[in-house]
Amino acid sequence: MSHERKFSRRDFAKLFGVGGLLFLASCAPKIPLKETASPTLKNTETPTLLPSKSPTLTKTSTLTVTRTEAVPTKEDERKIPPPKMMVLGDSITKFGFADYLSEALNEEGYQVEFVGSNISNKNVKNEGHGGFSTIEIERDLEDGFWSWGGTETPTHLDENIPNILVLELGTNDAASGLNPEKITIPNFRKIVTIFRSKKPEVKIIIFPVIPSALEWDRMVKKINKLFLDLTRELYTEKSPVFLAPDVRSDNFDTDKDLVDGVHPSASGYQKMVKSCMVVLEKMISRKN
Repeated sequence: MSHERKFSRRDFAKLFGVGGLLFLASCAPKIPLKETASPTLKNTETPTLLPSKSPTLTKTSTLTVTRTEAVPTKEDERKIPPPKMMVLGDSITKFGFADYLSEALNEEGYQVEFVGSNISNKNVKNEGHGGFSTIEIERDLEDGFWSWGGTETPTHLDENIPNILVLELGTNDAASGLNPEKITIPNFRKIVTIFRSKKPEVKIIIFPVIPSALEWDRMVKKINKLFLDLTRELYTEKSPVFLAPDVRSDNFDTDKDLVDGVHPSASGYQKMVKSCMVVLEKMISRKN
């Protein structure tokens, strides 16, 4: 039985030497190496990119900014100036109405700046002009000077134009027997027009003429009745006009609430202020 013997590399080396080994190695088949390079992405694959610290926006990129509304703080509110208020009237305003009204607002914590060319004994600015009817008030507002006893003083209206105007007028119209339909009411219209020309959004309170213990109280009632239609006529959303409650509805007593049949006592002023605050509290929202 014949035995076949396979040649090993050692046998091949003995017969052919080192050169034979080199020749044998060159003839050996080459085995492909596994690739370790970056894989090739298929068309359906999407690479995931890690964002850098400062991403670069392309022309098609959209930057979305979320706006956050700042909530006003108490400190911000303090920086907003308080509304300016003018009480325009006759001696009833000059000798106490503005003072009592200022005191009531302060006690309730409302921030209001009173303006006017007069300053009371309690250091409250106002436009109270003793003895003036709506004729003198309207005339002097047009002229720019308050005239009394042969003297003239500037109204300074442009400097003192208010956000809120309280009109306490009509007592001297009634006392003088002026025709309400032909004089008093038309003058109120003109006064409102003057203030709106200075500040179109001015808010206005018409205060009813307080009762009198004298014979012309019937004229007072007539004027106050006409105020109802006047406020509806003059009212606008931009510049609202309100009529304060008549103090007669608060049991105003001409014996106790007046000192001379015309001017209020302390209790009379307190009832006036109570009536005016009914409207003012709807206009002034900021408190200390």
